[in-house]
Amino acid sequence: MAEYPEVLMDVAACLSQALERKGIAAETASDLAYEAVEALRKRWGGMDVYIPQAEFLDLAPKHQLVYEHWKSNMPMLEMVREHGYSVQWIRQIVRASRATRAQKVSSPPLLLTD
Repeated sequence: MAEYPEVLMDVAACLSQALERKGIAAETASDLAYEAVEALRKRWGGMDVYIPQAEFLDLAPKHQLVYEHWKSNMPMLEMVREHGYSVQWIRQIVRASRATRAQKVSSPPLLLTD
């Protein structure tokens, strides 16, 4: 009998830990994680799946905060100090955020990388 694939065991462990951090009992978290991994295996089994690093997703909350501060009329120099970005970079973040909102699309927002 073949061993359960290491990558699937790792995904199940990550899911289980995330569920436990949300207060779900360890045994239940493990069962749910295994169930989710099995659903993925059945859906994507045999496919080459690329998982992008998508650094912009990590930046999304920070850029959202920059945009919210801009919308609340926070002084630019205060934003520079608080976020550690240049005035030009803050303006680019705001411009990208406004463009994304204007498009009203459901795709990931257009964000700039640090």
